[in-house]
Amino acid sequence: MRVLNLLPAQDQAVLDTGCGNGLNAVMAIACGAREVYALESDPNRCKLVQFLFESPGLSDRICLVLPVILKMDLTPSCIAAAYSIEFLEHIFDPAEYYGRVF
Repeated sequence: MRVLNLLPAQDQAVLDTGCGNGLNAVMAIACGAREVYALESDPNRCKLVQFLFESPGLSDRICLVLPVILKMDLTPSCIAAAYSIEFLEHIFDPAEYYGRVF
């Protein structure tokens, strides 16, 4: 939660890389993000997380994506902030990742 309070994303889009159980994406909305792109690489976890986003009616503000993160086509500056909780250990080339995200 402390990380989310640091995001400069009031009424802006944020990227939650490796959203896991989806709690941080929900908390980002609660902290003022306009929308969240929640990325998760586990297809089974995505099914559960999608259900969790739909039950409180957040599926219109949280977009769940099952990506290959380095192949995502993001418009430059479309994301105001990005965060990752226990995700970067799965990225083989962090410099390339950050270059694509920011």
